[in-house]
Amino acid sequence: SDAMVSPHTVSLSPEIITLLTDGCTAIFQETRTTPPTIPSVFTSFDFYITPDGPRLIEVNTNAAGALIVYLLAQYHGVGGPDYFKTVRTMFETVAAAAGVRTIHRIAIVDETPEIQKTRFEFAIFQSLFQSWGWECLIIDPEELTWTGTELRGPDGQRIDLVYNRFCDFYLETPRGAALKSALAAGFPVTPNPDEYGRIADKFVMIQLAKSSSSLIREWVPPVIHVNQENPEDLWPRRKSLFFKPAHSFGSKAAYKGERISRKVFHSFWDKETIAQPYFPAGTVLRD
Repeated sequence: SDAMVSPHTVSLSPEIITLLTDGCTAIFQETRTTPPTIPSVFTSFDFYITPDGPRLIEVNTNAAGALIVYLLAQYHGVGGPDYFKTVRTMFETVAAAAGVRTIHRIAIVDETPEIQKTRFEFAIFQSLFQSWGWECLIIDPEELTWTGTELRGPDGQRIDLVYNRFCDFYLETPRGAALKSALAAGFPVTPNPDEYGRIADKFVMIQLAKSSSSLIREWVPPVIHVNQENPEDLWPRRKSLFFKPAHSFGSKAAYKGERISRKVFHSFWDKETIAQPYFPAGTVLRD
């Protein structure tokens, strides 16, 4: 199914909410750097709720769905009224940290945005930005040009801030070259590779699983760097594991261990791969 929104609601206990809040705060503190990186405007913590409590899957600095979740919350009669004000403050804070005091033009950037599954969300953001008086482009990163002092869109006009939804997290491909050059010169881009590397790189999960914090160790199950393991030692354990590329996103090339062939299993050693304990999705019984 292409549906992105469930028609059902799931309630979490206040105790679980408190535990999640405490866990997120602890991870932010554990991964802080000096000098600090610029926080992403939208960071998500993806987790399973297991019988033993929350278990973290990954952290995502490039998270989709923020406005959709807020609108759903409003539909269900929950959520505060000042959320859009908070969102504006987040973007303005990122801009101000780079010396941009007034945002005239913002670009939402993603690879071939017109065919992205979340393109409708880009349109929602565009309308929101325009309501604040900001001109907004929705463009591919290869349409950007860095002049050495300014970032410009396909029409040659200056851009003041980039909301980056491009999933080349470290901007290593030619498609993101102009954005990478602008970022290196101090141009405001959010999220940015430094923040991704601080908290969302999947190898960070390996370190979090060894944290001195008992809360974090409980929340983050052991993560295996597959490429440093012996395949024959890991094969018997595969059915209890979930394998995924270290720097992919969504569900690309992710596998439940119990369903993989030896050929697929051995292919993991040709690229950076991690393995995490597999937790079955929780179920909610309804009358």
